[in-house]
Amino acid sequence: MADEAIELAGVRLTRPDKLLYPEQGITKRALAEYYLAVAEWMLPLGKG
Repeated sequence: MADEAIELAGVRLTRPDKLLYPEQGITKRALAEYYLAVAEWMLPLGKG
């Protein structure tokens, strides 16, 4: 498990391999990558 920081879309992410949801096996990196993948469709919905 690597604890070094990474950068995704210009955002520094520390401890990317930290488990946020252990029961589902979801890490900080996986969640950030998911948000990046859906941002194109989700962000316009937030504009109202």
